[in-house]
Amino acid sequence: MICELCGRPTDKIFKVRIEGSVVSACRECSRYGEPVRVSTEKKYGESKPSKPVKPIRATPKVEFEVDSEVELVENFGEIIRNRRQKLGLKQEELGKLINEPASLIQRIEAGKFQPSPELAHRLEHKLSIKLLKRAEDKGLSIPSRSLHRELTLGDMVVVKKKRGS
Repeated sequence: MICELCGRPTDKIFKVRIEGSVVSACRECSRYGEPVRVSTEKKYGESKPSKPVKPIRATPKVEFEVDSEVELVENFGEIIRNRRQKLGLKQEELGKLINEPASLIQRIEAGKFQPSPELAHRLEHKLSIKLLKRAEDKGLSIPSRSLHRELTLGDMVVVKKKRGS
């Protein structure tokens, strides 16, 4: 027989549970897990009745309507850090509140990552702060034919040509 952990051939195999999985291991590797009793009465494919599983209730996802004409305030990282500290929250705790990793909170506060409008809305909601503002008009004139549809790359090229002349 061969040990499933180290791959060496062995005379005697031990069934051990390692991180939730039952494996066949040699004497040396069996010390890494806890021994599992092997029942000789149990036939292949049979299993004992399991406990009824409670369904996991998913937390309702709060959806925000994102306005396409919004932008982040300039010092969003400072605002988030100051408010988080004022509330006495750690980055890990804030991350759990908004279902994001603490590393993302750290990068946002450092200004190395700009949150999406949806993430900014979640931060605004949890911290009671204002991170998004209406986008300012840059003075570009959009051709009238594109007012009722999405702005395309071609529209931008036309706008640039008109501004340059």
